[in-house]
Amino acid sequence: RFRAAFLAGETLNMDVRIDLGGGRTRVVHVDAEPAQEPGANSVQTFIGSIQDITERRQAEERISRLAYFDALTGLPNRQHFRERLGRAIHKARVDGGQVALLLLDLDNFKLINDSLGHSAGDELLREVTHRLSRRLRHADPVDFPREEQGAMSRLGGDEFTVIISDLRGQADA
Repeated sequence: RFRAAFLAGETLNMDVRIDLGGGRTRVVHVDAEPAQEPGANSVQTFIGSIQDITERRQAEERISRLAYFDALTGLPNRQHFRERLGRAIHKARVDGGQVALLLLDLDNFKLINDSLGHSAGDELLREVTHRLSRRLRHADPVDFPREEQGAMSRLGGDEFTVIISDLRGQADA
């Protein structure tokens, strides 16, 4: 896109990811206008600025992660779950399919926290997340973008959900 805009002599206003090699990348914002020399048949120069916005992008990604993912388990949180469920229901309506929702609650979880401490409870939640995630990976992938496959979320406390989409009937659930 950058090259096409440059060759066409169009105004450039875009973010560009630059691969520096060795797994390193930078993101820059390019804002430039063509400057055609008098008598020239084509644009030969651009006047503008290039700003490194890598750190800003990383901060935005961290903020998004905090807003949509549970810090303890790394799973999508309640807000993200609601959005994912809405998309799954919409897709089912469009495709004529169905959606199932599993709600998992750990019985007597409060006893773990009260008797063994919150760190033990946190470890149990991480282990439950690990085991459920591993089992879900072996199931059919859910029709979400790659980062959302598995469709498991943590609502809070000891409550987890799993969205199962692309069902054709109740028997599929």
